[in-house]
Amino acid sequence: MSDQIAAALITTLGSIVVAFITNHATKRREVKKANETLETERLKAKLRKLKKENDELKNGKE
Repeated sequence: MSDQIAAALITTLGSIVVAFITNHATKRREVKKANETLETERLKAKLRKLKKENDELKNGKE
C-alpha cells in the first residue's frame, strides 16, 4: 500500500513540476512577444518622425 502512495506522490509531484516549467516557459514567451511588440511600435514611431522630418526638409528645398 505504501508503494502505491509513494508512486502517487511522485506522479503528482512530477505533474506539478511539469506544469510549473510549462507555465514559466509560456510566461517567458509572452513577455518576449510583448517586448518585441513594444520595440516594433517604438521603431514605427521613430520611422514616422523621420519621414515627417524628411518631408519637411524636402518641402523647404523646393
